[in-house]
Amino acid sequence: MELDAILSVVEELNLEIDQYEDISLRQKIEFISDGYTCTISFLNFDIWSSIDDDRDFDELTNEYEHLNSFLKIRCNAVIEQLQKQKFVFAQP
Repeated sequence: MELDAILSVVEELNLEIDQYEDISLRQKIEFISDGYTCTISFLNFDIWSSIDDDRDFDELTNEYEHLNSFLKIRCNAVIEQLQKQKFVFAQP
């Protein structure tokens, strides 16, 4: 996948996040590269890597699943996992 396309998707999603009214909900998606590997992270969890691209691949069209929708699904999965780990406090 082209670097410009990856950066464009990250920027697009972060602009969408910026629309949330509650500033505390504005957790950005991060793009990280060491010059060889590209990684996209959310809340310090790696959700996509150029080395291990685990998006669905359609053999009929010879294309991967759209990165935008894939990243949204992965961000939601991170949030769901964190929700499962939240502390439950007893009510007085």
